[in-house]
Amino acid sequence: MNKTFSCSACGGTNKPQTGTSRMACAYCGANLNIPAHLQSAATPSVEEKLQEAKTSLSLENEAVNVLRQAQPIAARAWNAFIFWNWLRWLLPACLTLIALGCVALTLNFSFIWFNSIV
Repeated sequence: MNKTFSCSACGGTNKPQTGTSRMACAYCGANLNIPAHLQSAATPSVEEKLQEAKTSLSLENEAVNVLRQAQPIAARAWNAFIFWNWLRWLLPACLTLIALGCVALTLNFSFIWFNSIV
């Protein structure tokens, strides 16, 4: 199978570069689209594979550190949630007691005022 293709501008034969779909002509420098049947994926070198392994290991260590840093934030968030739930119960209860106290004082003063008139 022929693994070369010709340039549309100058007619020169070119070997396709791996891992790309476009390349420059080796003779005239024209932009060429590599035909689909000649395109091939680039094979990673040993150094790239080693670098990927180091990167994944550092990401695992970084994930552990991020989780440790997030623990105090999660604890504070939980405490804020508990406080909010407590406040959600307490505030209506206090407002109800204040309203009942106002009604009781109003009735008491109106009773005293009514008795002083009669």
